[in-house]
Amino acid sequence: MSIREQRQIARQLLDDSSPIDAPTAYYGLYHDPARSILAARANGAGRALGFVGRFQTGYDLFRPLVTLRCRTPEVAADLLAEVLVVGRPYILFANLNQLPMIGGRM
Repeated sequence: MSIREQRQIARQLLDDSSPIDAPTAYYGLYHDPARSILAARANGAGRALGFVGRFQTGYDLFRPLVTLRCRTPEVAADLLAEVLVVGRPYILFANLNQLPMIGGRM
């Protein structure tokens, strides 16, 4: 799936006019595609279930930024496993309502 298709799924989960969603929306929807890795899931009817993104930023070249928006911990676990490399450090940036989605996985 292309990054454009994944961003269409992510868009269903985000409100880019909301201050609460703004940072996650920026990275998930607008960050440079050449420096972005996204994994997104939708159900059979096309309803978004979640997305996880890993982004290379100028803030810290050695620790990519990771953000997510998922509806269930199971979706989050699958997508995190797809995007992250075990043992590599990351900067996690997500809304506090996503903390239950990642639990002890990181």
